[in-house]
Formats: sequence, C-alpha cells, structure tokens
Amino acid sequence: MPRNGGKDDVKRAKTIAIKYLAYRERSREEVAKHLAKKQIPEPIISLTFEELTALGYLNDEQFAVNWGRLRVNNKKFGKIRVLQELIGKGLDPPLAEKSLDKIYLDVDESLLAKTSAKKKLAQIINPDANKKRRTVAQFLERQGFASDIIEQTLDRLIPH
Repeated sequence: MPRNGGKDDVKRAKTIAIKYLAYRERSREEVAKHLAKKQIPEPIISLTFEELTALGYLNDEQFAVNWGRLRVNNKKFGKIRVLQELIGKGLDPPLAEKSLDKIYLDVDESLLAKTSAKKKLAQIINPDANKKRRTVAQFLERQGFASDIIEQTLDRLIPH
C-alpha cells in the first residue's frame, strides 16, 4: 500500500529517474522502461514524469536534437541512421523526423558522406575500383546516407 498518498513512491521513482538521467540525457520511453524494470507502477511513473517535465529533466524534443547532433558529430551518421536511432530510443516518428531539420541545420550531409568515404577508402587495400565502390557504398548505407548522396560521393571519389 502506498504511504502518504503515494508521495513516497513518487519520491523513490523520481530519485531513480534522476540518477538514471545523471549519466546522460534520455528519452521518456527510456526512463519509463528503466522505472518499469525497477517495479515502479505505471500511475507512479506518470506522476514522476509530470514532476520531471516541470523541472526540465525530461524533454523528448530537446533529447532528440542533442542525441542526433552527438551522433552526427562523433559518428558522422546520415539522416536515415539518426532517424532510426531516434525511433529506437522510443521517440514518435513525426517528432524524430521534425528533429532532423534542427540536427542537420548546419551540416552538409554530402560533405559528411565524403569525409566518411575518404576515411573508409584509406582502409581498403584491394585495387579493384568496382570492389572499392561496392565496399564504400555499403559502408555509407550503414552510416545512414541516402542513395543519391552515396552515388554522388562515389562518383566524386571513385570514378567508373
């Protein structure tokens, strides 16, 4: 039975959530899953979210932009990969897509692909141009670049 009308339960849930958020910013879905693993009931999670949102600790839109920028800056990921990761973090697809505009506002995705491709090319020993193109194309696809950007990058770096 919850004591104090559930205030102790909310306080416990809030403490758990804040400790979880102290490591890095997280989506609401990630925090909800973490609290559920700690046997926090759904009504208490909802009350906890109200408090955390009011305090500015939970903001999916802000999380999406910050997470996306981190992935672009550190991993050089394209839009497709960042979108997949944001959705994987529990964000609603429309919010994730909307966030891409802010994430890539000052980023030239073609230049990002070119930089990634050059780095990959430096690792390829095989002299066959077709194999190089295929290897780099697959790499850029895994990095989340659109097919038109991949083709454009390959044409610049590894002509037919």
